[in-house]
Amino acid sequence: ASGGFAADLRLSGAIAFGTQQQSLLRTSELGGGVEGLPSFNSVFLGVTPTPPPDRCGGGGPAVASVGSAPLAAEKPFLFLQNQTLHLALPPIRRQAKGAAPRPHHFPAAPLASGDDDDDGRSVVFVATPSDSAAAINRQLARGRHVVLTPGLYALPVPLRVATRGQVLLGLGFATLTPMRGLPAVELLAAGVRMAGVLVQAGPLRSRALVVVGDGSPSSSGTADAPILLHDCFVRVYAERTAPQPAVATTMLWVRADHVVVDHAWLWRGGGGGGG
Repeated sequence: ASGGFAADLRLSGAIAFGTQQQSLLRTSELGGGVEGLPSFNSVFLGVTPTPPPDRCGGGGPAVASVGSAPLAAEKPFLFLQNQTLHLALPPIRRQAKGAAPRPHHFPAAPLASGDDDDDGRSVVFVATPSDSAAAINRQLARGRHVVLTPGLYALPVPLRVATRGQVLLGLGFATLTPMRGLPAVELLAAGVRMAGVLVQAGPLRSRALVVVGDGSPSSSGTADAPILLHDCFVRVYAERTAPQPAVATTMLWVRADHVVVDHAWLWRGGGGGGG
């Protein structure tokens, strides 16, 4: 296996990395320590009680251990309460060590579905691939969080996440493809979060597939409200038999301050129809 990322683990026993070549383990608790390291290198960030010591050279795998994470937050998630689904917004932790406290007491919002939900009380909209980019952007413009259900979303215009603290959460690798050479997503306000979304290049070359900020202070994160990207998957790839190419210049373009990218998978396929 090439490598892996894990965070917010609380284990009573030891962890073994098996055939992993690289690993990153963040803010976790390993009651039984580590049994065997990845063959190439590993990073332990805010891991307790006793991560392996730093090591570089000497013929063995390299290890970097950092005592705490300067800033960490778990990604938004759904939970069921009183037969209603809610969107949980985990808080930011500073100088974080170990897993997040349990039980969780996070700010949460009930989910709504349907463009005709105009009661003004629902703050989360559930989108499906049948919803147009314009319809999803209308919900974002109202300040709602958006949950993308699994499927393929062909986007003629970007999804614009531009309200402070707003969330764009994908379920089941919701896949966004820009069809007209524009970004798929633009994150343009302090405190916004994008999580669990797969973005892939479209048939016309995009300058960037995911854009964070536009270079202006108003689109940037702040020290108390950073922009957060969790499990951000971006790829430029098309099968050899695909009817059209997949092309992009940049996968993730960060044009803002105070941005935390907490696990990203940026992949450009070789030997296919990508570019």
